[in-house]
Amino acid sequence: MPPRRSLDPKLDVVFKLLFSEPRNRGLLRELLSAVLRPSSPICSIEILNPTPGKQHPTDRGSVMDLLLKLDDGRRVHVEMQARKRPSFVSRGLFYWARAYAGQLTSGQPYESLAPTTGIFILDYLELSTPRYHSVYKVLSTHDGSALNDDLELHFLELPKFPKDSAERPPLDNVVKWGQFLSAQTDEQLELLAVTDPILRQAKEALDRLSDDPIAREEAIKREYELGDYEFHFKRGMAEARELGLSQGIEQGIEQGIEQGRKEGEATLRNAIGQACSAFAIPLDERRSKILESASLAELGGLLAAILTQQRWPS
Repeated sequence: MPPRRSLDPKLDVVFKLLFSEPRNRGLLRELLSAVLRPSSPICSIEILNPTPGKQHPTDRGSVMDLLLKLDDGRRVHVEMQARKRPSFVSRGLFYWARAYAGQLTSGQPYESLAPTTGIFILDYLELSTPRYHSVYKVLSTHDGSALNDDLELHFLELPKFPKDSAERPPLDNVVKWGQFLSAQTDEQLELLAVTDPILRQAKEALDRLSDDPIAREEAIKREYELGDYEFHFKRGMAEARELGLSQGIEQGIEQGIEQGRKEGEATLRNAIGQACSAFAIPLDERRSKILESASLAELGGLLAAILTQQRWPS
């Protein structure tokens, strides 16, 4: 496979730079329209967090790729996630809740809350459903009626998308975006551009971004940071599992093991130290004392919390 010259839009910093660019606002509108299928056209989009900012796995605020406000008042949080993370569904709900609650300031009535939608584009398999585009709302368990329109979550799992344009059902525009984001080579992007005028504009925009040396530097730095995160995360998981933590750190560690307690504690303290270093979590005197006095089970729980929350738990 020939090397790819264009930047990969599945990288969160590239995705945000591409779709937050003012001249690409029409592409962002096309993407949102394909996913949301609004009853009336989207006329205007305000980007509430246009600056990419620090893109590091430890910077929890940077995870929210795009926070938008549509002309009808609805807020939309769009996140691109290329690598699998523990408890991602819970994380998605957390970011939805933050975007929803963040509308209110002191003294404002709850009636002023606008519906909020989360769009999560994933380059891995997260849900058990075979659907490539899954939509969730708050519905009655009795008759399926909606409580209201305030919560709506969209999960787009790119590996489930049809690979051939011929497989696309008529008018299913979300698939063409899935194919654009999933393209592995410049040749695949060129083929998509030939077959669809919107994707031609998207490719041209991606080419412009790829020619920007600052954007390329940001992309390279982000790839390096994510690679470093993956190394420490997987190493921590392996060490935890070797200690017999059967449920795995993704589900939380509830119990320790009796055999090899001292060796296990030393290994867990070492893993916690590595995780804190990877996530830039300071180990001050108070936290060091906690590590020294914690039991095996407590150390396991602390490691699980750090790896899943990417911070020292409160």
